[in-house]
Amino acid sequence: MDNMSESYINNLPWQLDSLGQEKLKLEADFGNTQLHEEVIQELQFQISDSSVWLSMDNSRSLDTDGIIAEVKAQFEEIVNCSRAKADSTYQIKYEELQTLAGKNRDDLPHTKMEISEIKQNISRLQSETEDHKGQWASLEAAIVDAWGDVH
Repeated sequence: MDNMSESYINNLPWQLDSLGQEKLKLEADFGNTQLHEEVIQELQFQISDSSVWLSMDNSRSLDTDGIIAEVKAQFEEIVNCSRAKADSTYQIKYEELQTLAGKNRDDLPHTKMEISEIKQNISRLQSETEDHKGQWASLEAAIVDAWGDVH
């Protein structure tokens, strides 16, 4: 036998082994394919067993009164929510102003007393200022007289 035939014959066990592995792989793939097909068939059965009810109104006229009533109801709901929010906000602001007014009313006698004290201080300081102006004028006159006697 020649070398090529001998090499071919020696290589046959390896090729046979490789073909055996390929056969096992194909059988596994075929098993997976069958499993997938079984799952698909089961799903198709479940889908075909389901019922769907569909109703359609084929009338060509629009129920404008119904549409208007629905829009009006939605609008009134929005208005009522807005009104409730506005009332709530108004109530909160009103209560805050009532509290502030009460505090200011409580502070009013104290503030009046402070104003009265400040007015008395202003009056006293104006009186003292007038007194000091008079003393200043007297001192200036005394200085002028003293300078006149010296010269």
